[in-house]
Amino acid sequence: MDNIAHEFKTPIATLKIAAKALKIDWDRDDLPLVERQITRLENLMLQLNKNETNSFEIKKILYKDWNDFVEDLKFLHPQTAFHFRNASSESLSFNKTDMETIIKNLCDNSVKYGAENVNIELDSVQNHLEIKISDNGNGISKSEKKNVFEKFYRIQSDNIHNTKGLGLGLFLVKNLVEKYNGKIDLSSEINVGTTFKITLPYED
Repeated sequence: MDNIAHEFKTPIATLKIAAKALKIDWDRDDLPLVERQITRLENLMLQLNKNETNSFEIKKILYKDWNDFVEDLKFLHPQTAFHFRNASSESLSFNKTDMETIIKNLCDNSVKYGAENVNIELDSVQNHLEIKISDNGNGISKSEKKNVFEKFYRIQSDNIHNTKGLGLGLFLVKNLVEKYNGKIDLSSEINVGTTFKITLPYED
């Protein structure tokens, strides 16, 4: 339920923005974006109807899917420059919705906390997928680092009440990484930026 509550916000917001754009000037390039977000909503809805025993569903995520995630982020955050490098395998045995949640939540956090540039890098190294997301945002203090993955925790900045969010994004990312027996590392420096590095094992 935490996942659903958190994840519905972005697809719905994206659909509203795209719908307004279509009304003003019909642009068929927007249609794939709308279709992807509708599919995402449907997949999230399906999670409500699954039993715990069936919740760990594996589907191949394709090479082009990652690019779609980044293109959707660019549409939603036009003021932010997203730089993407994909050196992963052509297809991987991960749930597509899970991988999109990881990428989107980390990038949304970057934008939320002042990043103008976000770098997204994917690599396949010895049967492991490495996801590295770095930004030039506000950074995270040493005292905050141990808490940012906790449920409902929000960074104690001066503008905490003006920063949108429920404090669930990084909590969900950590849960998904653990679901795949992976690990997540965080490095950050105030007024310099933040880097998240995720390693997920997979089999050929």
